Amino acid sequence: MSAIHGAIDGAGPEGVEIAADAPDPEQILRAYLRWGDACVDRLVGDFAFVLWDGPRRRILAARDPLGVKPLHYRCAGGRFLYATFVSDLFPMGAPRIVDERRVADALVPELEGIDAEATFFEGIRRLPPGHRLVVEDGREKLERWWSPDASRELRLKDDREYVEAFLAAFREAVSSRLDPDTFAMLSGGLDSSAIAGVAKSVRPRLFSGFASARPRTARSSAGRSRWTGTRRRPRSPATRPSC
Repeated sequence: MSAIHGAIDGAGPEGVEIAADAPDPEQILRAYLRWGDACVDRLVGDFAFVLWDGPRRRILAARDPLGVKPLHYRCAGGRFLYATFVSDLFPMGAPRIVDERRVADALVPELEGIDAEATFFEGIRRLPPGHRLVVEDGREKLERWWSPDASRELRLKDDREYVEAFLAAFREAVSSRLDPDTFAMLSGGLDSSAIAGVAKSVRPRLFSGFASARPRTARSSAGRSRWTGTRRRPRSPATRPSC
């Protein structure tokens, strides 16, 4: 079972208690016992998981709405293999056969990205964002459980209420993804600084981090480091991104 980076919304009675500080796999399991396949509607954050229901002898796999967490799988010969990355499936016995059609699609910009399930290897598929997969009695059922609602509008009284609504959603998004080992790498820009500041304010005991500054952004990064309460250290060759 893969983990979620988030929380569960709407947990309550009806026979199944869900502790907010429970490990991710336990939260997913209890949410499934509480709401069944509809548990994905209650998960807040980024997630990808595979759950085996022994009594019903069925598999439920699901992925978060935007596909932040990847999930690849192969279902053949009575076996269901799954992993975060394709390369992890080969040691389990998945054949390493190149899918030439997928390679051809990748070479044509107009075709790239059309097939949300295909990978560069035959028989290995990726679960699309916002989808769930049920495997039962040798049959696979793939369905979309989330899609953006273009007709939904948010109408408030004034700019102040819009700001407050955004801040509430922003705080929930940040706080639901904080783990005990969460840290921040501040670039000196507004995005990382805003996230670090909110994280420090909503979960001061869970959040720690450092500011890694480039020479041109050292001054702004140092200032934001003081504001967020993070530790600052210069970027070293060992932490420099490769691209």
